[in-house]
Amino acid sequence: AARVQLATAPTGSSFQGKHWAFDPETEVTACSYRIGTTAGANNIKADTEVVIDTNTFQVSGVSLVNGTTYFMRVTYTNGAGLTTSRDLVFVANTVLRTVSGNVQL
Repeated sequence: AARVQLATAPTGSSFQGKHWAFDPETEVTACSYRIGTTAGANNIKADTEVVIDTNTFQVSGVSLVNGTTYFMRVTYTNGAGLTTSRDLVFVANTVLRTVSGNVQL
């Protein structure tokens, strides 16, 4: 099980990602991300290792153009060497929207 989302709004040079992954059998042993202008690509930032001892990670050293759509692929590796990836699509320099409330059934 894995998920990834933005923790802060992406600026031209940095932002934070928020992630969580779990493997009940062999644990998650590694995580990396890459960023590009097409799905799964890495033409903006090549594979970069993420320290997995917290649920957030810092993305820096990028030059993002305002209003451009970017793709971030986060890949998790478990103790058996198997991987799973999650893709996140975002636009640089946009305001993050938060939705909250209660649902009664």
